[in-house]
Amino acid sequence: MKKIYFILLFCALSIQTYAQTNRFKQAVFTDAQIKVDSNIVYGSALNFSPAVMVPLRMDIYHADPSVDTLKNRPVIILFHSGSFLPASINASSPSNGGAFLGTRRDSAVIEMCRQFAKRGWVAIAATHRLGWVANSPSSNTQKITIMRAVYRATQDGRTLMRYMRRSVDSMSNVYHIDGNKIVIGGSSSGAYVALHANSLDRGSDILAPNLLDSIGNSVIDTIALGGFNAGNYPGYNSRPNLVLSLGGAIADTSIMSNLDAPIIAFHGVKDPTTPFNRGIVKNAGTLAPITTVDGSNSFILTANHLGINAPIIAAGYGGTKAGLFPFVGAGFEPYGWYNKSPIFAPTNARPRALLYIDTIMNTFSPIAISVLNLNTNQPSNIKAIENIGLSMYPNPAKDILNITATRANIESVSLIDITGKIILNNLINNNQGELNIAAISKGIYTVLIQTSTGSVFQKLIIE
Repeated sequence: MKKIYFILLFCALSIQTYAQTNRFKQAVFTDAQIKVDSNIVYGSALNFSPAVMVPLRMDIYHADPSVDTLKNRPVIILFHSGSFLPASINASSPSNGGAFLGTRRDSAVIEMCRQFAKRGWVAIAATHRLGWVANSPSSNTQKITIMRAVYRATQDGRTLMRYMRRSVDSMSNVYHIDGNKIVIGGSSSGAYVALHANSLDRGSDILAPNLLDSIGNSVIDTIALGGFNAGNYPGYNSRPNLVLSLGGAIADTSIMSNLDAPIIAFHGVKDPTTPFNRGIVKNAGTLAPITTVDGSNSFILTANHLGINAPIIAAGYGGTKAGLFPFVGAGFEPYGWYNKSPIFAPTNARPRALLYIDTIMNTFSPIAISVLNLNTNQPSNIKAIENIGLSMYPNPAKDILNITATRANIESVSLIDITGKIILNNLINNNQGELNIAAISKGIYTVLIQTSTGSVFQKLIIE
Protein backbone atom coordinates (compact mmCIF):
# COMPACT_ATOMS: atom_id res chain seq x y z
CA MET A 1 0.00 0.00 0.00
CA LYS A 2 2.82 2.37 0.85
CA LYS A 3 4.41 1.65 -2.51
CA ILE A 4 1.19 2.51 -4.37
CA TYR A 5 0.87 5.77 -2.38
CA PHE A 6 4.46 6.73 -3.26
CA ILE A 7 3.85 6.09 -6.98
CA LEU A 8 0.69 8.23 -6.93
CA LEU A 9 2.46 11.03 -5.09
CA PHE A 10 5.44 10.79 -7.44
CA CYS A 11 3.21 11.01 -10.52
CA ALA A 12 1.43 14.06 -9.10
CA LEU A 13 4.75 15.75 -8.50
CA SER A 14 5.88 14.82 -11.99
CA ILE A 15 2.86 16.50 -13.59
CA GLN A 16 3.41 19.64 -11.54
CA THR A 17 7.10 19.69 -12.37
CA TYR A 18 6.52 19.40 -16.10
CA ALA A 19 4.13 22.39 -16.08
CA GLN A 20 6.25 24.67 -13.90
CA THR A 21 9.63 24.99 -15.57
CA ASN A 22 10.98 28.12 -13.85
CA ARG A 23 12.74 29.01 -17.08
CA PHE A 24 14.94 32.13 -16.84
CA LYS A 25 15.03 31.85 -13.04
CA GLN A 26 16.82 28.52 -12.80
CA ALA A 27 18.89 26.33 -15.10
CA VAL A 28 16.72 24.22 -17.40
CA PHE A 29 19.51 23.06 -19.72
CA THR A 30 22.77 21.23 -19.11
CA ASP A 31 26.23 22.37 -20.16
CA ALA A 32 26.20 19.73 -22.88
CA GLN A 33 23.05 21.27 -24.38
CA ILE A 34 24.55 24.75 -24.80
CA LYS A 35 25.93 25.76 -28.18
CA VAL A 36 28.45 28.55 -28.73
CA ASP A 37 28.52 30.25 -32.12
CA SER A 38 31.93 31.94 -32.12
CA ASN A 39 33.47 34.87 -33.99
CA ILE A 40 30.20 36.16 -35.41
CA VAL A 41 30.71 39.57 -37.03
CA TYR A 42 27.97 41.95 -35.94
CA GLY A 43 29.30 45.07 -37.67
CA SER A 44 32.38 47.07 -38.63
CA ALA A 45 33.75 50.44 -37.54
CA LEU A 46 36.77 52.71 -37.73
CA ASN A 47 39.45 51.65 -35.28
CA PHE A 48 41.38 54.01 -32.96
CA SER A 49 44.86 52.91 -34.02
CA PRO A 50 45.54 52.13 -36.74
CA ALA A 51 42.64 54.12 -38.20
CA VAL A 52 41.24 51.34 -40.38
CA MET A 53 37.88 49.60 -40.53
CA VAL A 54 37.77 46.58 -38.22
CA PRO A 55 35.17 43.84 -37.72
CA LEU A 56 33.18 43.77 -34.46
CA ARG A 57 32.82 40.24 -33.14
CA MET A 58 30.71 38.30 -30.69
CA ASP A 59 30.15 34.78 -29.35
CA ILE A 60 26.52 33.68 -28.96
CA TYR A 61 25.59 31.17 -26.24
CA HIS A 62 22.23 29.46 -26.59
CA ALA A 63 20.50 26.13 -26.05
CA ASP A 64 20.76 23.68 -28.90
CA PRO A 65 17.64 24.07 -31.09
CA SER A 66 17.13 20.31 -30.93
CA VAL A 67 16.23 20.60 -27.24
CA ASP A 68 14.79 24.12 -27.09
CA THR A 69 11.99 25.10 -29.46
CA LEU A 70 10.93 28.24 -27.62
CA LYS A 71 10.37 31.33 -29.75
CA ASN A 72 10.91 34.93 -28.61
CA ARG A 73 13.75 34.45 -26.15
CA PRO A 74 15.22 37.38 -24.22
CA VAL A 75 18.76 38.48 -25.06
CA ILE A 76 21.53 39.56 -22.72
CA ILE A 77 24.70 41.21 -24.08
CA LEU A 78 27.82 41.26 -21.90
CA PHE A 79 30.88 43.39 -22.63
CA HIS A 80 34.19 42.60 -20.94
CA SER A 81 36.42 44.67 -18.69
CA GLY A 82 39.93 45.82 -19.60
CA SER A 83 39.97 49.64 -19.39
CA PHE A 84 39.36 49.96 -23.17
CA LEU A 85 42.87 48.59 -23.77
CA PRO A 86 44.04 45.39 -25.48
CA ALA A 87 44.55 42.40 -23.19
CA SER A 88 48.25 42.34 -24.05
CA ILE A 89 48.68 45.83 -22.60
CA ASN A 90 46.70 44.88 -19.49
CA ALA A 91 48.92 41.83 -19.02
CA SER A 92 52.10 43.94 -19.30
CA SER A 93 50.96 46.39 -16.62
CA PRO A 94 52.71 45.91 -13.25
CA SER A 95 49.55 46.99 -11.41
CA ASN A 96 47.66 44.12 -13.02
CA GLY A 97 50.14 41.57 -11.78
CA GLY A 98 50.43 40.12 -15.28
CA ALA A 99 46.72 39.26 -15.51
CA PHE A 100 45.57 38.67 -19.06
CA LEU A 101 42.10 40.23 -19.11
CA GLY A 102 40.07 42.33 -21.46
CA THR A 103 38.48 40.03 -24.05
CA ARG A 104 35.08 38.44 -24.62
CA ARG A 105 36.68 35.17 -23.43
CA ASP A 106 37.35 36.51 -19.92
CA SER A 107 36.42 34.01 -17.23
CA ALA A 108 33.45 35.85 -15.75
CA VAL A 109 31.97 36.69 -19.16
CA ILE A 110 32.10 33.08 -20.32
CA GLU A 111 30.71 31.74 -17.05
CA MET A 112 27.79 34.17 -16.93
CA CYS A 113 26.95 33.67 -20.59
CA ARG A 114 26.82 29.92 -20.07
CA GLN A 115 24.68 30.30 -16.97
CA PHE A 116 22.27 32.65 -18.74
CA ALA A 117 22.04 30.23 -21.69
CA LYS A 118 21.32 27.33 -19.33
CA ARG A 119 18.43 29.39 -17.93
CA GLY A 120 17.01 29.85 -21.41
CA TRP A 121 18.43 33.21 -22.49
CA VAL A 122 20.34 33.98 -25.66
CA ALA A 123 23.58 35.31 -24.17
CA ILE A 124 26.17 37.27 -26.12
CA ALA A 125 29.81 37.91 -25.20
CA ALA A 126 30.88 40.83 -27.36
CA THR A 127 33.98 42.83 -28.19
CA HIS A 128 34.02 46.57 -28.88
CA ARG A 129 36.70 48.88 -30.25
CA LEU A 130 39.66 49.53 -27.96
CA GLY A 131 42.35 52.16 -27.60
CA TRP A 132 43.24 55.48 -26.00
CA VAL A 133 46.41 57.31 -24.92
CA ALA A 134 46.70 55.68 -21.51
CA ASN A 135 50.41 56.49 -21.16
CA SER A 136 50.10 60.22 -21.82
CA PRO A 137 51.70 62.47 -19.17
CA SER A 138 48.75 64.84 -19.65
CA SER A 139 45.70 64.03 -17.54
CA ASN A 140 43.63 66.14 -19.96
CA THR A 141 44.76 63.97 -22.89
CA GLN A 142 43.97 60.85 -20.91
CA LYS A 143 40.49 62.16 -20.12
CA ILE A 144 39.75 63.17 -23.71
CA THR A 145 40.97 59.92 -25.24
CA ILE A 146 39.37 57.56 -22.73
CA MET A 147 36.00 59.31 -23.00
CA ARG A 148 36.24 58.97 -26.76
CA ALA A 149 37.02 55.30 -26.29
CA VAL A 150 33.84 54.99 -24.20
CA TYR A 151 31.91 56.79 -26.92
CA ARG A 152 33.19 54.51 -29.70
CA ALA A 153 32.39 51.43 -27.63
CA THR A 154 28.91 52.84 -26.91
CA GLN A 155 28.33 53.16 -30.66
CA ASP A 156 29.37 49.50 -30.99
CA GLY A 157 26.94 48.46 -28.24
CA ARG A 158 24.12 50.19 -30.06
CA THR A 159 25.20 48.57 -33.34
CA LEU A 160 24.92 45.15 -31.69
CA MET A 161 21.41 45.85 -30.37
CA ARG A 162 20.38 46.95 -33.87
CA TYR A 163 21.97 43.82 -35.35
CA MET A 164 19.92 41.57 -33.06
CA ARG A 165 16.69 43.40 -33.84
CA ARG A 166 17.47 43.30 -37.55
CA SER A 167 18.01 39.55 -37.28
CA VAL A 168 14.36 39.12 -36.33
CA ASP A 169 13.00 40.13 -39.73
CA SER A 170 15.94 39.96 -42.14
CA MET A 171 17.69 36.78 -40.94
CA SER A 172 14.58 34.65 -40.28
CA ASN A 173 15.11 35.23 -36.54
CA VAL A 174 17.70 32.47 -36.47
CA TYR A 175 18.17 32.80 -32.69
CA HIS A 176 14.43 33.02 -31.94
CA ILE A 177 14.78 36.24 -29.98
CA ASP A 178 12.34 38.89 -28.80
CA GLY A 179 13.63 42.24 -30.02
CA ASN A 180 11.71 43.98 -27.25
CA LYS A 181 13.56 42.14 -24.50
CA ILE A 182 17.23 43.02 -24.87
CA VAL A 183 19.48 43.53 -21.85
CA ILE A 184 22.84 45.22 -22.30
CA GLY A 185 25.45 44.79 -19.61
CA GLY A 186 29.08 44.35 -18.83
CA SER A 187 31.83 44.27 -16.26
CA SER A 188 33.85 47.34 -15.22
CA SER A 189 34.64 49.17 -18.49
CA GLY A 190 32.10 46.90 -20.18
CA ALA A 191 29.50 48.28 -17.77
CA TYR A 192 30.49 51.81 -18.83
CA VAL A 193 29.55 50.76 -22.37
CA ALA A 194 26.14 49.50 -21.25
CA LEU A 195 25.36 52.55 -19.12
CA HIS A 196 26.28 55.03 -21.83
CA ALA A 197 24.43 53.05 -24.50
CA ASN A 198 21.42 53.60 -22.25
CA SER A 199 21.88 57.31 -21.51
CA LEU A 200 24.30 59.10 -23.86
CA ASP A 201 21.91 59.89 -26.71
CA ARG A 202 21.01 63.62 -26.76
CA GLY A 203 22.91 66.53 -28.25
CA SER A 204 23.03 68.32 -24.90
CA ASP A 205 24.61 65.27 -23.25
CA ILE A 206 28.06 65.95 -24.71
CA LEU A 207 28.09 69.29 -22.84
CA ALA A 208 27.68 67.65 -19.43
CA PRO A 209 30.27 69.03 -16.95
CA ASN A 210 32.28 65.81 -16.76
CA LEU A 211 32.44 65.62 -20.56
CA LEU A 212 34.27 68.93 -20.94
CA ASP A 213 38.02 69.23 -21.30
CA SER A 214 40.30 71.61 -19.40
CA ILE A 215 39.27 74.61 -21.54
CA GLY A 216 35.54 73.87 -21.57
CA ASN A 217 35.14 72.06 -24.89
CA SER A 218 33.29 68.78 -25.16
CA VAL A 219 35.56 65.75 -25.33
CA ILE A 220 33.06 64.14 -27.71
CA ASP A 221 33.32 65.30 -31.31
CA THR A 222 30.22 63.88 -33.00
CA ILE A 223 31.43 65.09 -36.41
CA ALA A 224 34.78 63.29 -36.27
CA LEU A 225 33.46 60.27 -34.36
CA GLY A 226 29.96 60.08 -35.83
CA GLY A 227 26.58 60.40 -34.17
CA PHE A 228 25.27 58.48 -31.19
CA ASN A 229 23.83 55.76 -33.43
CA ALA A 230 26.53 55.81 -36.09
CA GLY A 231 27.28 52.43 -37.50
CA ASN A 232 25.48 49.63 -39.22
CA TYR A 233 21.77 48.86 -39.66
CA PRO A 234 20.18 52.33 -39.48
CA GLY A 235 16.48 52.43 -38.79
CA TYR A 236 16.49 49.78 -36.07
CA ASN A 237 15.99 50.53 -32.39
CA SER A 238 19.28 51.26 -30.60
CA ARG A 239 17.96 51.31 -27.03
CA PRO A 240 18.11 48.57 -24.39
CA ASN A 241 15.15 47.34 -22.37
CA LEU A 242 17.22 46.75 -19.22
CA VAL A 243 20.82 47.40 -18.12
CA LEU A 244 23.07 45.17 -15.99
CA SER A 245 26.05 47.08 -14.62
CA LEU A 246 28.82 45.12 -12.89
CA GLY A 247 31.23 47.58 -11.32
CA GLY A 248 30.48 50.37 -13.79
CA ALA A 249 30.14 54.14 -13.74
CA ILE A 250 28.65 56.88 -15.87
CA ALA A 251 30.49 60.03 -16.98
CA ASP A 252 27.87 62.36 -15.52
CA THR A 253 24.42 61.60 -14.12
CA SER A 254 23.09 64.72 -15.87
CA ILE A 255 23.00 62.72 -19.13
CA MET A 256 20.41 60.34 -17.63
CA SER A 257 16.73 60.91 -18.45
CA ASN A 258 13.39 59.39 -17.56
CA LEU A 259 13.38 57.70 -20.98
CA ASP A 260 16.30 55.45 -20.03
CA ALA A 261 15.84 51.74 -19.36
CA PRO A 262 15.89 50.41 -15.77
CA ILE A 263 19.33 49.67 -14.30
CA ILE A 264 20.46 46.85 -12.02
CA ALA A 265 23.92 47.48 -10.55
CA PHE A 266 26.37 45.31 -8.61
CA HIS A 267 29.58 46.91 -7.40
CA GLY A 268 32.56 46.05 -5.23
CA VAL A 269 32.56 48.91 -2.73
CA LYS A 270 36.36 48.83 -2.45
CA ASP A 271 37.05 48.82 -6.20
CA PRO A 272 40.31 50.83 -6.56
CA THR A 273 39.68 51.83 -10.19
CA THR A 274 35.97 52.67 -10.53
CA PRO A 275 34.48 54.50 -7.52
CA PHE A 276 31.37 53.17 -5.83
CA ASN A 277 30.21 56.76 -5.27
CA ARG A 278 30.93 59.90 -7.28
CA GLY A 279 34.69 60.07 -7.47
CA ILE A 280 37.83 59.68 -9.56
CA VAL A 281 38.21 56.82 -12.01
CA LYS A 282 41.80 55.58 -12.16
CA ASN A 283 43.96 54.12 -14.86
CA ALA A 284 43.77 50.37 -14.19
CA GLY A 285 47.37 49.94 -15.26
CA THR A 286 49.00 52.70 -13.20
CA LEU A 287 46.19 53.62 -10.77
CA ALA A 288 46.80 57.25 -11.80
CA PRO A 289 43.69 59.48 -11.58
CA ILE A 290 41.92 60.27 -14.86
CA THR A 291 38.60 62.05 -14.34
CA THR A 292 35.46 62.29 -12.21
CA VAL A 293 32.66 59.78 -12.79
CA ASP A 294 29.46 58.72 -11.04
CA GLY A 295 29.69 55.19 -9.65
CA SER A 296 26.85 52.81 -8.86
CA ASN A 297 25.75 54.42 -5.60
CA SER A 298 25.44 57.75 -7.41
CA PHE A 299 23.75 56.77 -10.67
CA ILE A 300 21.24 54.43 -8.99
CA LEU A 301 20.07 57.30 -6.77
CA THR A 302 19.56 59.36 -9.93
CA ALA A 303 17.78 56.49 -11.65
CA ASN A 304 15.33 56.22 -8.78
CA HIS A 305 14.84 59.99 -8.60
CA LEU A 306 14.02 60.11 -12.32
CA GLY A 307 11.66 57.14 -12.05
CA ILE A 308 13.84 54.98 -14.32
CA ASN A 309 13.77 52.12 -11.83
CA ALA A 310 10.05 52.25 -11.13
CA PRO A 311 9.61 48.77 -12.69
CA ILE A 312 12.20 47.41 -10.26
CA ILE A 313 10.37 48.96 -7.34
CA ALA A 314 7.11 47.50 -8.70
CA ALA A 315 8.81 44.09 -8.73
CA GLY A 316 9.21 44.36 -4.96
CA TYR A 317 12.78 45.63 -4.80
CA GLY A 318 11.92 49.06 -3.44
CA GLY A 319 13.70 51.72 -1.48
CA THR A 320 15.73 54.78 -2.36
CA LYS A 321 18.38 52.58 -3.95
CA ALA A 322 16.24 50.06 -5.80
CA GLY A 323 18.42 48.10 -8.20
CA LEU A 324 21.68 48.59 -6.25
CA PHE A 325 23.51 45.57 -4.83
CA PRO A 326 26.87 46.48 -3.27
CA PHE A 327 29.53 43.86 -2.60
CA VAL A 328 30.72 45.15 0.75
CA GLY A 329 34.43 44.53 1.28
CA ALA A 330 35.02 43.44 -2.33
CA GLY A 331 37.13 45.22 -4.92
CA PHE A 332 37.59 44.89 -8.67
CA GLU A 333 35.72 42.01 -10.36
CA PRO A 334 35.29 39.70 -7.34
CA TYR A 335 33.36 37.43 -9.73
CA GLY A 336 36.34 36.96 -12.08
CA TRP A 337 39.50 34.89 -12.05
CA TYR A 338 42.59 35.20 -14.18
CA ASN A 339 45.79 33.50 -15.25
CA LYS A 340 47.48 35.58 -12.54
CA SER A 341 45.69 37.40 -9.74
CA PRO A 342 46.04 41.18 -10.01
CA ILE A 343 47.70 42.95 -7.12
CA PHE A 344 44.49 44.91 -6.51
CA ALA A 345 42.45 41.67 -6.24
CA PRO A 346 44.84 39.17 -4.66
CA THR A 347 42.16 36.86 -3.27
CA ASN A 348 40.43 36.23 -6.60
CA ALA A 349 40.08 32.54 -7.31
CA ARG A 350 37.56 30.49 -9.19
CA PRO A 351 35.59 28.99 -6.25
CA ARG A 352 35.24 32.38 -4.61
CA ALA A 353 34.34 34.05 -7.90
CA LEU A 354 31.62 31.50 -8.61
CA LEU A 355 29.92 32.37 -5.33
CA TYR A 356 29.68 35.99 -6.48
CA ILE A 357 28.34 34.87 -9.85
CA ASP A 358 25.67 32.79 -8.09
CA THR A 359 24.65 35.89 -6.16
CA ILE A 360 24.48 37.97 -9.35
CA MET A 361 22.47 35.36 -11.25
CA ASN A 362 20.03 34.60 -8.45
CA THR A 363 19.48 38.29 -7.65
CA PHE A 364 19.25 39.57 -11.22
CA SER A 365 17.04 36.80 -12.62
CA PRO A 366 13.77 37.37 -10.70
CA ILE A 367 14.03 41.14 -11.21
CA ALA A 368 14.61 40.72 -14.95
CA ILE A 369 11.71 38.28 -15.16
CA SER A 370 9.40 40.91 -13.66
CA VAL A 371 10.77 43.95 -15.52
CA LEU A 372 10.78 42.22 -18.92
CA ASN A 373 7.56 40.31 -18.20
CA LEU A 374 9.13 36.94 -18.99
CA ASN A 375 6.93 33.86 -18.87
CA THR A 376 8.75 31.32 -16.73
CA ASN A 377 6.26 28.57 -17.63
CA GLN A 378 7.20 28.45 -21.29
CA PRO A 379 8.35 25.12 -22.75
CA SER A 380 11.89 23.96 -22.11
CA ASN A 381 13.81 20.71 -22.35
CA ILE A 382 12.44 19.33 -19.08
CA LYS A 383 11.82 15.67 -19.67
CA ALA A 384 8.96 13.58 -18.39
CA ILE A 385 10.02 11.62 -15.33
CA GLU A 386 9.45 8.26 -16.96
CA ASN A 387 11.73 9.11 -19.90
CA ILE A 388 14.80 9.02 -17.67
CA GLY A 389 13.55 6.47 -15.14
CA LEU A 390 13.87 8.93 -12.28
CA SER A 391 13.23 8.09 -8.63
CA MET A 392 13.61 10.54 -5.73
CA TYR A 393 12.92 9.24 -2.22
CA PRO A 394 11.88 9.58 0.51
CA ASN A 395 9.60 12.59 0.10
CA PRO A 396 8.97 14.05 2.67
CA ALA A 397 12.53 13.56 3.88
CA LYS A 398 14.57 14.30 7.00
CA ASP A 399 18.21 13.30 6.58
CA ILE A 400 19.20 11.78 3.24
CA LEU A 401 17.50 12.25 -0.12
CA ASN A 402 18.20 9.51 -2.68
CA ILE A 403 18.04 10.09 -6.44
CA THR A 404 18.38 7.48 -9.17
CA ALA A 405 17.90 7.55 -12.96
CA THR A 406 17.86 4.22 -14.76
CA ARG A 407 17.94 5.66 -18.30
CA ALA A 408 20.19 8.71 -17.92
CA ASN A 409 23.38 9.84 -16.23
CA ILE A 410 22.81 12.27 -13.35
CA GLU A 411 25.28 15.14 -13.68
CA SER A 412 24.34 17.19 -10.62
CA VAL A 413 21.64 17.67 -8.01
CA SER A 414 20.83 21.07 -6.46
CA LEU A 415 18.53 22.07 -3.62
CA ILE A 416 16.84 25.45 -4.15
CA ASP A 417 14.87 27.42 -1.54
CA ILE A 418 11.72 29.48 -2.16
CA THR A 419 13.79 32.60 -3.03
CA GLY A 420 15.57 30.78 -5.86
CA LYS A 421 18.87 30.48 -3.95
CA ILE A 422 20.89 27.30 -4.45
CA ILE A 423 21.71 26.11 -0.93
CA LEU A 424 23.15 22.69 -1.76
CA ASN A 425 24.80 21.37 -4.90
CA ASN A 426 26.30 17.91 -5.49
CA LEU A 427 28.19 16.89 -8.62
CA ILE A 428 27.39 13.22 -9.23
CA ASN A 429 28.20 11.97 -12.75
CA ASN A 430 26.51 8.65 -12.08
CA ASN A 431 23.04 7.16 -12.36
CA GLN A 432 22.48 7.53 -8.64
CA GLY A 433 23.35 9.95 -5.88
CA GLU A 434 22.17 11.58 -2.70
CA LEU A 435 21.81 14.88 -0.85
CA ASN A 436 22.51 15.17 2.87
CA ILE A 437 19.70 17.46 4.06
CA ALA A 438 20.03 16.85 7.80
CA ALA A 439 21.11 20.44 8.47
CA ILE A 440 18.48 22.05 6.25
CA SER A 441 15.49 23.81 7.83
CA LYS A 442 12.02 22.35 7.47
CA GLY A 443 10.01 23.57 4.53
CA ILE A 444 9.21 23.16 0.85
CA TYR A 445 12.11 23.18 -1.59
CA THR A 446 12.81 22.53 -5.25
CA VAL A 447 15.30 19.87 -6.34
CA LEU A 448 16.98 20.49 -9.70
CA ILE A 449 18.27 17.26 -11.21
CA GLN A 450 20.47 17.81 -14.25
CA THR A 451 20.94 14.70 -16.38
CA SER A 452 22.65 13.86 -19.64
CA THR A 453 19.31 14.13 -21.47
CA GLY A 454 17.67 17.08 -19.74
CA SER A 455 16.77 18.80 -16.49
CA VAL A 456 14.02 17.90 -14.05
CA PHE A 457 12.58 19.95 -11.18
CA GLN A 458 10.97 18.14 -8.26
CA LYS A 459 9.24 19.52 -5.20
CA LEU A 460 10.66 18.31 -1.90
CA ILE A 461 9.26 18.57 1.60
CA ILE A 462 11.82 18.56 4.41
CA GLU A 463 10.31 17.75 7.80
